[in-house]
Amino acid sequence: MPTIQIPRWEELPNIELYKEQVLELLEQYLKPLGIRPITASMINNYTKLNLIPAPVKKKYSRKHFAHIFIIALLKDVFEISEIVRGINLEKGVLGRDVAYNIFVKEVEDSIDCMMNKKTIAAFIDTNELEKERNVMRYAALSFAIHRYTRNLINDKGEING
Repeated sequence: MPTIQIPRWEELPNIELYKEQVLELLEQYLKPLGIRPITASMINNYTKLNLIPAPVKKKYSRKHFAHIFIIALLKDVFEISEIVRGINLEKGVLGRDVAYNIFVKEVEDSIDCMMNKKTIAAFIDTNELEKERNVMRYAALSFAIHRYTRNLINDKGEING
């Protein structure tokens, strides 16, 4: 199984993008993870509900992209309001770019853990981690377990009890 690599903060576009450009880039990053695409109306709703920052002159920056990307990753596992609270917790403690980079690394590690059937107990030994890092680790692991389970169901058909 190829290793999943999610772009780091520094690799996200450093220029402002229009919504259609954001949607194209999101699809490029989400497709290898098996995540349904985000739509323009979803972004509009997230903005109207103040779940993501409003665009500036109809353009989206790196911070907008990161918010939308994280929501896209976690929206099948958590309520969007929970995701936003988690984002705000992490960026308040660690800063936006550091929190984003740690989170995507946790996602990559969680996917690797599931795909290579590594022991989850060793992965979640969090004695050394603070609450904020635990939030990211467990959210990432929840995502990976959800995706892995969905793939098992879709690959093998119905699971008989």
